[in-house]
Amino acid sequence: RSESSRANENEVQRANPLLYERERSESSRANEGEAQRANRLLYKRERSESSRANEDEAQSANRLLYKRERSESSRANENDAQSANRLL
Repeated sequence: RSESSRANENEVQRANPLLYERERSESSRANEGEAQRANRLLYKRERSESSRANEDEAQSANRLLYKRERSESSRANENDAQSANRLL
């Protein structure tokens, strides 16, 4: 083989590791991008679940407050009725 042919082969071998490194680097960046997207989706889902849990807690607290107020109002009405009965 000619010297020129051997020189071209050497050049190709030298270029291949660089190409390999570049492809690995691009693949690595793509994987990082995918991981970041997945993390954002996970974060959104967790926020959403947390938000729903907070809404459920608030609704539960509101129901308890409503029941307590109804109970207090009911007792007040009973007391009023008893007072009225005593006056009769």
